[in-house]
Amino acid sequence: SAAGRLSFTGRVHQRVEFTGLPFGTHPGCNHHPWGLNLYGSGVVRLPGSGVLVHTAIVCWKQSTDPKYSVVAFRSAPGNDFVMSYAGVIADVSELPPSAILGPSEHDIILLANKSLLVVMRYDGNGQCGSVVQHDPAPFTSTGYTYFYSSVSHDGGVHWTQPVPMRDQHGHGIGCVRPRL
Repeated sequence: SAAGRLSFTGRVHQRVEFTGLPFGTHPGCNHHPWGLNLYGSGVVRLPGSGVLVHTAIVCWKQSTDPKYSVVAFRSAPGNDFVMSYAGVIADVSELPPSAILGPSEHDIILLANKSLLVVMRYDGNGQCGSVVQHDPAPFTSTGYTYFYSSVSHDGGVHWTQPVPMRDQHGHGIGCVRPRL
């Protein structure tokens, strides 16, 4: 499909268009032929406006080594089937060159203060394992990173720099497929 405009038909049984990506997507990124992956993503409806904020995993076309990034799309009020690109939540360019996949599986939730929180797997490819004891190393013993989070205070347009999530003892938490 054309750069900046992707669509799919899924369980909604109606075509949903994703428009406005600033770059084209890589057509063969880790077995996702469209370069846009809705697996491990989430959707929230903003109170008042009724706008949907939908998160997705993309592989930017300009990358010579295609890896994932996580982005946000927003619907127009009253039209849930055309989603316009809103911004990057976590970009693979923020990771060291040794990154395995980049930011990927994630979920989104609307907080009580009307901010949006995204929790994501920030990198890695493998099975979950025991935590590496020499924290602050960001990886589990099997190469997955702990969960990272990012927050938007403006309905999904701008996002904070992703930060590692830690328990009360300062150890990283999470592994894969966060669910909020």
